[in-house]
Amino acid sequence: MAAEARMPQGIPAAYLSGGQMRGRYHDGWYTEEEIDTVRLAIKVRARLHHEESPYQRISIYDSEFFGRFLTLDDIMMFTQRDEYVYHEMLVHVPLCNLAAAESVLIIGGGDCGCLREVLRHSGIRRVVQCELDRRVTEVCKEWFPWVTPALADSRVETVYGDGRAYVRERKAAWDLIIVDSTDPVGPATALFLADFYRDAAAALRPHGVLTAQVGSPHWEPDLVGAVFGQQRQAFPSVQGYLGQLPTYLSGTWCWSYASRDSHDPSLPRLQPAAEMAAGCRYYNAAAHTAAFSLPNYARRAVVDGRGPA
Repeated sequence: MAAEARMPQGIPAAYLSGGQMRGRYHDGWYTEEEIDTVRLAIKVRARLHHEESPYQRISIYDSEFFGRFLTLDDIMMFTQRDEYVYHEMLVHVPLCNLAAAESVLIIGGGDCGCLREVLRHSGIRRVVQCELDRRVTEVCKEWFPWVTPALADSRVETVYGDGRAYVRERKAAWDLIIVDSTDPVGPATALFLADFYRDAAAALRPHGVLTAQVGSPHWEPDLVGAVFGQQRQAFPSVQGYLGQLPTYLSGTWCWSYASRDSHDPSLPRLQPAAEMAAGCRYYNAAAHTAAFSLPNYARRAVVDGRGPA
């Protein structure tokens, strides 16, 4: 608590300890529980894979309704039924804004969903995916069909290591940095703090953008507010946007859009937005614009850094 008091906009202690969320597989069901009062349960046909990597527990399940899904440390990462929402919004919102983006760094994202979406933009010349845990990518390559073709693309370089160090060592190198991380527990915690965001800002070109998953402004307004507070210590312009994800508790998820210059991220360039929308199941120009129209409860967290009234 003393450390938290010295950094009032740091990550709340309850999240650092992982105490807000937990999941388990028992008697044919995967169950995830949050804030000790809410549960999401999915009937499982089979657990296809389970292992302890040097960093975390990696599990793949198969279900009738949601298809295959990935959990890390027993926490839901994505399902085949709705992963496109998360990956399309994290990727196409910034890339349909940036006029001449050629280089992208993905921190995390070992399941290659973001990588798959980035590669749909023909103007991209270089993508580096920096994932801490090689086993996440190797396991997902076995069970999810988009991984192998994404990794085989000649524009892609895979790096297995600490994303913080990778960012720190490269200045003015990227048009877009995507932070596709787990929640702020363990090694991922540093990816939610101002020191990392300052290094990321320095690693971007002058027009560059960082997007990141932040959390649920409904269930976790204090966490969402804290993360946006950290980003605003490093970037002059930081905004939040929302999307609907049925398998993330509360069903609504928030991403951040942090830029080194000031522009309106809610207005995509129409031609690339239309090109992407033709092959997307969630993203289009209208959804892009609407995502930045925050309801009042989300504005309290994103803009004011406060919880519900």
